[in-house]
Amino acid sequence: MKRAWVWALIVISVFSVEAETLTLEQARKLALANSKELARYNLTISNSRLSEQAEFFSKYLPTLSASANASTNLWNVNSGNGAGDVSPSEVLYDGLKVSGKLTVEEKITLYDGGSARIASELRAISNETTRIQALEAYFTALSDTDNAYYMVLQAQATLTAAELSLENADLSLAIAEVRLETGVISAGDYLKALMEKETQENNRNQARRDLSLKQTQLQNIIGLAGAQELEPMNFDAYENVLQTLASLSDAEIDTLYTDLWKSVESGNPGLSRSALSYQQAGKNLESAQSKYLPTVTAAASATAGLNWTPSSNSFTTSTSGSVSLNVSIPLDVWVTANSVAQQKNNLSSANLSYEASRESAAVSLMSALYTAVKQASAVLSSRRSYELSQQNYDYTMERYKLSQSSTADLTNASLTLTTSHNALNNAQFEFLKSLSAIRSLGAFEEEGVIIDMVLASKNAAVR
Repeated sequence: MKRAWVWALIVISVFSVEAETLTLEQARKLALANSKELARYNLTISNSRLSEQAEFFSKYLPTLSASANASTNLWNVNSGNGAGDVSPSEVLYDGLKVSGKLTVEEKITLYDGGSARIASELRAISNETTRIQALEAYFTALSDTDNAYYMVLQAQATLTAAELSLENADLSLAIAEVRLETGVISAGDYLKALMEKETQENNRNQARRDLSLKQTQLQNIIGLAGAQELEPMNFDAYENVLQTLASLSDAEIDTLYTDLWKSVESGNPGLSRSALSYQQAGKNLESAQSKYLPTVTAAASATAGLNWTPSSNSFTTSTSGSVSLNVSIPLDVWVTANSVAQQKNNLSSANLSYEASRESAAVSLMSALYTAVKQASAVLSSRRSYELSQQNYDYTMERYKLSQSSTADLTNASLTLTTSHNALNNAQFEFLKSLSAIRSLGAFEEEGVIIDMVLASKNAAVR
């Protein structure tokens, strides 16, 4: 988890792809670097740290100020004295004065009913919430990248199957043309072969468009222009976990779910965020209740000054100090009581939201786990179906060449082969997506952690 936090809390440098093929790990790094949401949270976290520093300066360091002043009188006219002398005593007056002052002030709250402590705890909860949101954005970016990467490969496999079906249809049509010329088949059978070729060509074109769409979606996530050659997935590496998941009993699935839930309960970002919201509501209630209590503050200040008068070449100094104590007692208790009642309602609402988040996370985990089990079984069964449908197509094609099978027989065999090929393709990638969903729910650093838990769950219920 610690390394995941590091990814979430730093600005990730742009990853340059020099290889001809793009791996899943490279795509993930590019997506993290390109994520606007993650970058926004990084800036928010940086601002939170600066706010914490400002609070420290304000709370523990005195306030310092310095000032300087220079003044002179341009004239000073004395209109006369009491004896009737009306002549001015002085017309021009050079009275330059220079002064400087340094002031140190410190204010201390002796007692505030816990308001300062609660405010500090609320800021800490807010900062932690931002970090959790950054972690949530981190795993969301990973999950989106995984799904987009898998969907491109899935679309490529679908296109490959469509192209093979089109090749088979072209071969079937070529044989049908020869047979039509020799009068072995009717015009109706030839038209069926021609229709099958047109159908498969349309399927191929649709598969191309779908692949282009999936590539565009991946490009938008990783921030690269142009279609990238992706590294294929090594499904052989998942054979052990596929066999294990497909063979789990209900009791073993329950045991695996319990183990996974412990990780989700402690690491799921959404659940952690709901728990922090509940804590925040509790602190807001404490803050409202603290308004019933008086506040006692003390302030102290010291000032030192230096004055210089050039005309008389004289220096004077001055110092002063003061201490004050203030007690504030709130009397509008009805306002405080109303605020307390509101915060109690907010606390109850936050508790309901937390419980709802737990239920939602539990359902999501159960859904992802059962999807993984279902798709593991689907991979194994569809793999066998694909092998059999390939054998059936090869057998039907040989019979078709010998005029022992009709065009409809070959079309059905080709359709069965394509369907089973796509079923295997879909089951494999849906299985990978379910692992990615479990990874995001539990905030697992590596997919291998989940696989190890699956392998360890076999027969664990019995033991």
